[in-house]
Amino acid sequence: MMSHLILDSNQIKNISPLSKLTNLLFINLNNNPINNASTPGAIHKHELDFTVADKLYEVWVVEGDIEEGGNTTPSLITFKDLKGHWSESLVMELYKKGIISGYEDNSIRPDNEISRAEAAVIIAHALNLEPLIDSQTDFKDDDKIPEWAKGYIKAVNQRSIMKGYPDNTFKPSDKLTRQELVVMVINAFEFKEDTKELTFLDKDLIGDWAKESIEIAVNIEMLSGYPDNTFRPRNTITRAETFAVLAKALKAKKSSI
Repeated sequence: MMSHLILDSNQIKNISPLSKLTNLLFINLNNNPINNASTPGAIHKHELDFTVADKLYEVWVVEGDIEEGGNTTPSLITFKDLKGHWSESLVMELYKKGIISGYEDNSIRPDNEISRAEAAVIIAHALNLEPLIDSQTDFKDDDKIPEWAKGYIKAVNQRSIMKGYPDNTFKPSDKLTRQELVVMVINAFEFKEDTKELTFLDKDLIGDWAKESIEIAVNIEMLSGYPDNTFRPRNTITRAETFAVLAKALKAKKSSI
């Protein structure tokens, strides 16, 4: 899992070799990129292979000094399409924990639908699951699963967090539905809370395989329905909605310990 290391202009000078510090995003306290000549080409975010005490860090450099006890945190870094979005605070919670990351263009694309492969990776990150080295899956569409997701998909599948379809396919590119997400999250965090009878007008559209998980999720207020009292279980779900559900699940799990 990626951690964050916030360095100021003085601290950066103490890291050796400086050759490790390439392709970083230098920012100032107003979130504006800095074309800092101390590191050639330092204009974009990169997953840096920089370790401290056996932890992998993503290094962000800010202009000026960081006062001891100051409020300089990864929350300084935001995404260009997230400011003012209803999910902003929840998305940043996951980002600070290293569970999610954005795209190379510094976007998070909150309103895009999320694929099953993407969801598997994010759930694995939330549980600190490492991708399995022998990542070949038993799904007959294994050749359609992207390499960046295979190890994680096998890890969550082995734990029965995320399963395939009756025809033994995984359909990694298919967009995740609301009921599929709920089942994944309930399985992942092993919530055993009491169920709550559903009153949604479209509750008959909820799959039998998802009903109990949705009853638990609604009971712990992990998610709710729409203003018209529908749940729309078969609707696809956006990245922001997925991140919000996951952030709430993490809080619910922490409070139950």
